[in-house]
Amino acid sequence: MSYVFTEYRVKGLNLDRFINTVKRRGITLYEIKKTDGKTINVTVKYKESKKFFAISKELCYNIEKIKDKGRLYPLLYLYKNIGLVIGAIIFIASALFFNDFIFSVEYTGSGSVVKTQVQQYLNDRGIKQYSRFSDIDMATLSSEILASNPRLSFVECQKVGNVLKVNSALSDGSSDTLSGKADKLVSDVDGIVENLKIYRGTAVVKVGDTVKKGDLIVSNQVTVKEQILNINVLAVVTIKCEYEFCYYSQNPGEEQIALALAEESFPGGDISDERVNVSAYGDSYEYKVKLNYRRVLSVG
Repeated sequence: MSYVFTEYRVKGLNLDRFINTVKRRGITLYEIKKTDGKTINVTVKYKESKKFFAISKELCYNIEKIKDKGRLYPLLYLYKNIGLVIGAIIFIASALFFNDFIFSVEYTGSGSVVKTQVQQYLNDRGIKQYSRFSDIDMATLSSEILASNPRLSFVECQKVGNVLKVNSALSDGSSDTLSGKADKLVSDVDGIVENLKIYRGTAVVKVGDTVKKGDLIVSNQVTVKEQILNINVLAVVTIKCEYEFCYYSQNPGEEQIALALAEESFPGGDISDERVNVSAYGDSYEYKVKLNYRRVLSVG
């Protein structure tokens, strides 16, 4: 390998004689550096290493290899560690291969109470343990599960490692009553639009937009061949919201009480996160509870 070199440390007396002898025997020395009167560091071509080593021993000089280097050294390293390379390739290939398989299915959200029906639907679709993720369109599967179960108002399927996660929410209140006469979908909370499914109508917001209570989300106006028509709206929207509740007490350590009171007054939705921050004001304590939740609205 012309572009691979080896650096050695040579120790002994009369190092100038050693250098001249090595050169006379046809070995080119590079980067000759004397570190003290009895020691030099020299670099030779990798392919001449054995010959250089033999001459050094013949002349009774102590020689120590420091390192291999050069532009093509990485290729030399791979060649000398071919077992590690093959092992790494097998490991990566195996990881990529097995990453495409479903090892388990997990159900989260309030909709998990209808887990049995969703499991049956997945089985009927042939989606089970050791099915391939690459054979599944997650967005389509989410819509199909939602359409298959009238008790659900939101479904989102995700690949998390080798786990198929099905996050769902039950329809609540009057939002699961479909009259077929809805002319719009309006937000009843403040929050951020997380998911939109429009079956009939026109969205006036997009995922990621912030909405306020009373804001129009889906309109009944559609444009057909440059003509504006009014139709009935059929849509489902998921909004990420935050609910705040404050509890005041003379006693420390009442986070769980504050949390319980907050949940009792909570207007409804699928809670995803709960936090309690405590602030002391003299002899009193303020417990500020924040509940992150999803509000699912549907009309049709």
